[in-house]
Amino acid sequence: MSETRCGLAVLMPNYNHARFLPAALEAILAQSRQPDEIIVIDDASTDDSLAVLEAYAARHPALRIVKNEKNLGVTPNLNRLIDLCRHSHGAFLAADDIVLPGLFEDSMALLEAHPRVGLCSGLIREMSPDGRDNGVVVTPMIADEPAYISPDRAARFLLDEGQWIVNNTTIYRMQALAEAGGFLPELAAFSDGFISDVLALRHGACYIPRELAYWRYNPDGFASRTCADLEGITEITQDIIVQWVPGVPRAVPQASVQALQPGHQDRRQ
Repeated sequence: MSETRCGLAVLMPNYNHARFLPAALEAILAQSRQPDEIIVIDDASTDDSLAVLEAYAARHPALRIVKNEKNLGVTPNLNRLIDLCRHSHGAFLAADDIVLPGLFEDSMALLEAHPRVGLCSGLIREMSPDGRDNGVVVTPMIADEPAYISPDRAARFLLDEGQWIVNNTTIYRMQALAEAGGFLPELAAFSDGFISDVLALRHGACYIPRELAYWRYNPDGFASRTCADLEGITEITQDIIVQWVPGVPRAVPQASVQALQPGHQDRRQ
């Protein structure tokens, strides 16, 4: 990461999501607080992704396309995006998700008021692969209004409530993310959930109790494949988090991983 000024970057890996990219990009470009840069890594897509991206880049100079010659996979591209980011804060967005109005403006206002926190996160709605609204994804409500959450409170909420950080709505402080080592490949689709917990426990977090994005649920997607090995991911996560955040009980990540499991009974309301 080579930060040159304060600002917000949208950081997006893409692989064969040409059909979803227009909706994702239009929602980003409709935000009241525009990102200072949009970096999309195309991971050697075999569909029309590059044509879609190049058409948008021709109209929107803030969009920068990085082309992989071979497919690297999601987590390596997330870490590459950390290196490419030149701004103080970054939103890692999936190419098939859709942000909702106010995500950037409201999150950045909180982050600017609390410049040392690790991240800001909100609530999320779920949509089906074909775009139908499936309702709110149920996660712990840890505040009734936008709030700063101290590291001690973050740990208590994780212990008592489970995973409350929703990564599809998260904006990271990039220096804190880089110093923490980025996304761990061995955690696959839980790498963002894990590093978000680490940053909240180290630096505190901001929280907005409002729906700020749509997550497109895909039963065959990266997250679903990872959560199929729930026990293995939980064990790895528990081992790592006690090394990175001294004093945090091993019980913390168990609830965090279970909350992300596809088909979790309390997932929607």
